[in-house]
Amino acid sequence: MASNIRQYFIDLFYHFCAFLCFVFLKLCFGLKIYGRENIPKTGPVILACNHRSYLDPLILGVGAGKKVYFLARDTLFENKIFALILRALEVQPLERNSADIKALKSALRILSQKKTLGLFPEATRQAEGTFGKALGGVGFIASKSNAKVIPAYIEGSGSAWAKGAKMDFNRKVSIHFGKQIHIERGMPYEQIASLLMEHIRHLSCIK
Repeated sequence: MASNIRQYFIDLFYHFCAFLCFVFLKLCFGLKIYGRENIPKTGPVILACNHRSYLDPLILGVGAGKKVYFLARDTLFENKIFALILRALEVQPLERNSADIKALKSALRILSQKKTLGLFPEATRQAEGTFGKALGGVGFIASKSNAKVIPAYIEGSGSAWAKGAKMDFNRKVSIHFGKQIHIERGMPYEQIASLLMEHIRHLSCIK
């Protein structure tokens, strides 16, 4: 009973923060959302998205219109107040120098609970208009979880908040969700990861 009440307030806090993020992104960057209807209402679901800015998790979470779980490096939890917010939002901390297996187990555990997981296959931020190589671990998660994989493309976040720069409120951002990616059984993990990036790049062309 107590755990159910705690979860209720955690979910309530999450949706309150999501609303504030939506207002912030809409007013400051004119956020536009396309293709949300492509996201399954029931999990497990993987939202595979390009990565260009610290704004991306906010944009992806708000754009999905449902609770999205993320994994984040433990250094983001060093600030006690920020750490409290991250934990309340159920962001999973990962040791920066730990083996990748811990991240993979955390991701699979989230998906085993039929939740929605936000992933950035490139792992690190890329310059606006460019794409990086996807990590094979993303392919492993997609293969082992049997989750429905939805590609997402964020445009403009790299200009709105470029790496090492201040926010530019004159920039516009948008997110586009594509159709489910069908993954063949036995496909190598690296090939799956490349397939995800191919679909993300395709969204950048047809938006």
